[in-house]
Amino acid sequence: MMADTAYSSCCVDEVGASHINADYVVHHGHACFSPTTTLPAFFVFGKASTGVSNCVKNLSDHAVRNGKPFLVPFGLEYAHLIQHIRDEVVEACMNSSRLEIQFAETMSSDMNPSESCKISNGSLEAASVFSDDKCIRTVVGNRYTIGGLVWELHEEYKMEDYLFFWIGCGNAAFASVVLTLNGCEIDMMQSQIAW
Repeated sequence: MMADTAYSSCCVDEVGASHINADYVVHHGHACFSPTTTLPAFFVFGKASTGVSNCVKNLSDHAVRNGKPFLVPFGLEYAHLIQHIRDEVVEACMNSSRLEIQFAETMSSDMNPSESCKISNGSLEAASVFSDDKCIRTVVGNRYTIGGLVWELHEEYKMEDYLFFWIGCGNAAFASVVLTLNGCEIDMMQSQIAW
């Protein structure tokens, strides 16, 4: 087992792993999902906690007041809570008309070098969307990825048409989202990490 890295803590240390002739890398914690070139990797994100009901209330209230379509990206340490949050948002917003809330999805926690190339060349995958027809449905459009998250926007929308509601902390992942999506309105549900 190797516990050091020659790169940023978010990157898989393939160079260090090659020095010990590793066959596979298990990466714990924050991950940027830079493609691997020689070794397969498995990502373990950790499980941070947050007040789900408070998060759902803030997200629902903000979405109803704002009227713009919403996209909900999140820190990977909150991935284990997103389905629960999504389900509660659907229930909380059932009576709201013309409301669209889309949740980002996590990329697979397994990465193989050959699959990394497929991810980086823009292959399309479906994303889940909560829309005014009161259900989760699939959209086909423009696919975006950042820091292990993936989402699709309707073809008629551009990124700036969405309000982003980040669930997580003001860490490197959030900074990456803010810097990449600097033309977008971004709100944040600040969470305390409790591992």
